[in-house]
Amino acid sequence: MCTFNHSEINSITIQFFPKCSEICGILIFISGTDLSEYELKEAFPSMHTLFGGIVIENTHLTSLSFFTTDSLYGEFHFFCEDYGFFIRNNLFLTDISILNSFYMWTDDDFNECEFRIENNSILDTSALFDNYLTYLDVTTPGNFKDYGCRGDQINQSNLKDYEKCDHLFGGLKIENLIGDLSSLSKIKVVNGFIDIQNTEIEDLSFLKNLEYIQMKNIGLKKKISVNIKNNLKMNRLGTSAFQNLQFNFDFNRIANLENLHPNFCLTVEEMRNFLELNLFFVNIHAKYCDDVGNLQGLELCRLDRMSNLKKNCEFVFGNILVESGEEEYVKRLNRMTHLFGSIEIRNTKLKNLDFLKELRYIGTLDGKTRRLLGLL
Repeated sequence: MCTFNHSEINSITIQFFPKCSEICGILIFISGTDLSEYELKEAFPSMHTLFGGIVIENTHLTSLSFFTTDSLYGEFHFFCEDYGFFIRNNLFLTDISILNSFYMWTDDDFNECEFRIENNSILDTSALFDNYLTYLDVTTPGNFKDYGCRGDQINQSNLKDYEKCDHLFGGLKIENLIGDLSSLSKIKVVNGFIDIQNTEIEDLSFLKNLEYIQMKNIGLKKKISVNIKNNLKMNRLGTSAFQNLQFNFDFNRIANLENLHPNFCLTVEEMRNFLELNLFFVNIHAKYCDDVGNLQGLELCRLDRMSNLKKNCEFVFGNILVESGEEEYVKRLNRMTHLFGSIEIRNTKLKNLDFLKELRYIGTLDGKTRRLLGLL
């Protein structure tokens, strides 16, 4: 690794820029940067990784294409940590498409660095959209076209400002808001976590156009990705967007549904989606709705007792109890993949549990049930 320790980049300091693939330093491009984009590209052909920061402010640059990607992954690796990435007040800047090839690494605690693109008068920031898994926490105010709004700064006084927002960075945080939330109805994409607390909403139907939620959860062992808490009038989710929760890591997927209306319920469809996403719930204060939702043509077999259960059911609803004398019926569970309830096996002569070999998911919302699978 090589170091560049000059206070700004210009025609004098560029002579000291090292010809290395990994650079440590803060690259500052300001009004005194008297180099063309071509000259910058000629100076940076070897640099594919930067440890430090970038400031591009008050320059005459029209493009950032002078950054170069590596040949292996086609990426520019940026470890910005405490130093950040700032693109500000560049009157002629129009092209930031190279940022879609930036991979911005987090710090050791998986926190993103500060990243701001602001007040660039002819810049369209929508080029950032293609790289949502890296840019979950970017701020883009004051450009010719600001792609996205900050979803973690919503309050009662600025709610109307979100009427034209269709993309949120920084997640969606709604706390202590009252009244009409239809100003959020055009939102299609949320980049970041969901945090909805202490409201009077009955459901999330005001997010009627929300299509998907994108989260970067790698390394977040205790962070709650979806936190819906203390909304005492909320009785349904009321949105299909949670079918499209997109994570970049298979683990650390944590949700919380806590202290809602006593009749708050989830459909079987919603629970199926949460199970298949491998969400872990800190709390899930809910019961099953009478409406099962859309199971895409799959039959839901309701159980009252084992002897009445249909054969070859993949989706079973109810608490299964297998007792002595009912061993012959367990073969009816051979194809069960999803159980919306619990299963207890007691006082039987069964030698194994091979009849559960297809079972992948168990989701119970019965607050009285002590165990998902009981063997007595």
